[in-house]
Amino acid sequence: MTTSASTDRTNIVRIKFMEASDIGLTIGLAILATLSWLFSIAGCKRFAGRFAHLNSSTLGADRTTIARVSGGDDQATSALLEQLGHQDLFATILALREHRPGTTFPPTRVRGLHHLQRAQAAGDGTILWVAHVVHGALGVKVALNRAGIAVSHLSHPRHGFSSTRFGRIALNWLRTRVENRHLRERVMIDEREPKAALAVLRERLAQNGVVSITARDDARRPTRAPFMCDALALAPGAPVLARKSGATLLPVTAFEAADGVIEVHVGPAVPRAHRRSVEAITACYTRWTEAVVKRQPHQWLGWLHL
Repeated sequence: MTTSASTDRTNIVRIKFMEASDIGLTIGLAILATLSWLFSIAGCKRFAGRFAHLNSSTLGADRTTIARVSGGDDQATSALLEQLGHQDLFATILALREHRPGTTFPPTRVRGLHHLQRAQAAGDGTILWVAHVVHGALGVKVALNRAGIAVSHLSHPRHGFSSTRFGRIALNWLRTRVENRHLRERVMIDEREPKAALAVLRERLAQNGVVSITARDDARRPTRAPFMCDALALAPGAPVLARKSGATLLPVTAFEAADGVIEVHVGPAVPRAHRRSVEAITACYTRWTEAVVKRQPHQWLGWLHL
């Protein structure tokens, strides 16, 4: 189910119909979709590893910024991006593979589920602030659904592969359709009135529901907080929603573990003492994220948005 939240149709948002990159994406996705149907999960992983360097070259990473934030040298940055390219390509192939009838997503497990259960028992609603990791888009949704958690997810129309009109119509459904199977609903942001979607989420929280928001910098005025050797900018939607609704805010991440299981980690709630401001909440979250990224640096997509 997709909920489109809109109240004001007067604002005009200009979106390109198509870009040259859409042509490459269409061809590439057609090839990957075909291969994903032919290969086993292990075969998909090997294929992604073989073409990791090619994929990493298309990610648009700022190597200088990554090196400054991570504190690594050029060699370490190159290795990091190649590993990220491997994981990103593997996650994309897994999503495409889900369109094949009878396909089973890799095994999942959820660590820290008791934090979520405790939040639900409190009765004020729960916000999952999901780290921008390669398995955050689908892996988190699959794992939580398997654990019996019904989630309302905040989503942007450009989520998927392309932000153009063509991409939103012809390409992005390849991601969203398989994700929707594991959601209670997708609450779609209306670019003409973004606040309307947050109003829908407040209603769900008032019903003690669980909502999820991806931690990204998509905001006109993102909040910056210390992160590694620099700072991380994040949209303030999740902390603002937590303060206004009184809901419990939980940090969440996901990664492929050594045994091939997609593992979701639910962290402890942001303490009430740290909820005095959006900045304080964000700083608390980035401290948790920093520890996560240091353990699994090659699965964090935030490197591409510093």
